[in-house]
Amino acid sequence: MLSLHTGPSYEGITHFIGATTKSVPAHYGDFGFPFEQIKKAIDKKSKVLLINTPSNPTGAIYNLDSLKFIRDISRDHNLHIITDEIYKKIVYSGKFHQYLSVSQSLEKTLVIDGLSKSHAMTGWRIGYSIGNKELISAMNKIQQNVSTCVNTPTQYAAIKALESEEPTKKMVAEYKERRDKALELIDQCEYLSCNKPEGAFYLFTKYDGPIDSEELAVRILQEKGVCITAGAVFG
Repeated sequence: MLSLHTGPSYEGITHFIGATTKSVPAHYGDFGFPFEQIKKAIDKKSKVLLINTPSNPTGAIYNLDSLKFIRDISRDHNLHIITDEIYKKIVYSGKFHQYLSVSQSLEKTLVIDGLSKSHAMTGWRIGYSIGNKELISAMNKIQQNVSTCVNTPTQYAAIKALESEEPTKKMVAEYKERRDKALELIDQCEYLSCNKPEGAFYLFTKYDGPIDSEELAVRILQEKGVCITAGAVFG
């Protein structure tokens, strides 16, 4: 599986089923889509390309040209595309485009989404997938033997949450204020710089100091009581 700057859980899940991953990093400056790097990374063993837009942790949103490129390499190299759109409602600038609007087919596409981020329901563990009948049927066999189903109260809560977009819009506006304030403070710090994320709610901050990101994360936790994630875990 090929992946682009995504959360570490994907790698763990991939290894759990006996597959391997290959990370394709984006350019740090603007986290632009790595067209050439993806072409070079594809080989005969490549089966799946995983994308996450808006991205965790970069906040990048893939434009239509990027999604069309993904559609074309899926066709040319017989790649299945997994598109994680869990942050699609959290957008500050630019425009989010669904991959299905470009691919126009579920033959080799799986969409994964949920209410964890858009409605602050992370602990409720409710999500959904969109894919072809054969794939969803196979996924259902695993789901039934792992957690059976989402509990009934959570399903009713999700229905209620979907009745209005206003709470989500208010939340996103608050996130944007926090993003802007955090970026302002980062600009005042020696060794730190950060690209302005277009979406999601993360800051993938660049550190040019004398220690690595893992040691930095430990020291900030121990000395300042603030928990951050070392950038190294994102590939």
